[in-house]
Amino acid sequence: MIATNAKAPHPDEKPHANSSPLVKFPPPIIFGLSLLLGLFINQLYPLKISGFWIRSTIGLLFLCTGILLLATATISFRNSGQDLRPWTPSPSLITHGPYRFTRNPMYLGMALIQAGIGCLFDNLWIFFLTGISILIVQRLVIYPEEKYLLETFGESYVSLLRSTRRWF
Repeated sequence: MIATNAKAPHPDEKPHANSSPLVKFPPPIIFGLSLLLGLFINQLYPLKISGFWIRSTIGLLFLCTGILLLATATISFRNSGQDLRPWTPSPSLITHGPYRFTRNPMYLGMALIQAGIGCLFDNLWIFFLTGISILIVQRLVIYPEEKYLLETFGESYVSLLRSTRRWF
C-alpha cells in the first residue's frame, strides 16, 4: 500500500467517500499466481534464457534487491502503524525509507522477486509474466489505492504524486 507521514487533511477538506481503499485481491497472490502460471506454461512450452552467468547475476541482483526493498518497505510501513492489508484504512502517508523513491516499494519488490526467480530458474515465462503481474496490480490495487489516498489526504497526497514516482 502507498503511505506517508503527512498529517490528515484539514477538516475543511472534502471528506472521502470510502473509509478504505476498494482493494479486494492481495498483491502477493497476484504475483504468486503469475509465478505458478509461468512454471506451468514452461512445462508445456519451455522458454530458456541463454547465458548462465549473466542470467544468474541478473536473477540474483533482482531477487536480492526485491527482498531488500520489500523488507525495508514493510518495516517502514509497520513502524508507522499501517496495516499491511491493502484494503484497510491508511492513518497517514509514509514518505521515508524506500517510499522516498517510489510510492509502491512493496509491489516493486514483489515484481523484482518474480523477475529474479524467472532468471534464476531459467524460465522466461516467469520473467515475462512479471509485466502482466505489474499491470494487474496497477489496475486492481494501485488505482483504487491512489483514488482513496487522494480523497483521504487531498493536497498532501497531490504533493506526494508530484515528488515521488509510482514505480521507480
